[in-house]
Amino acid sequence: MISELKFALRNKKLLVTLIAIAIIPVLYISLFVGSYWNIYDKTEDLKISVVNKDEPFYKNNNKIEIGETLTRELEKTISLISNLFLKKQLLKTSKVERVLVQ
Repeated sequence: MISELKFALRNKKLLVTLIAIAIIPVLYISLFVGSYWNIYDKTEDLKISVVNKDEPFYKNNNKIEIGETLTRELEKTISLISNLFLKKQLLKTSKVERVLVQ
């Protein structure tokens, strides 16, 4: 093994090739780990929009608004989460459609 190492150190082309082969995994790992490192600090500009296009219906003389109920529960959950690490942005359907069209 020592003789092979000495041969690699004397041969410039082989040394450059070995260094390049060693650098590729290091670059990959650093980019991969860097993308996941401390992700909660990167969520400060994350915007959440809830669009409710559900129409209520009546069943046994009871008005059922599943979309409205779900939207209210999501607003509660989002407000809890936003206190931790998100900025909350709730938009009405018409405003969201205008933003999406632009």
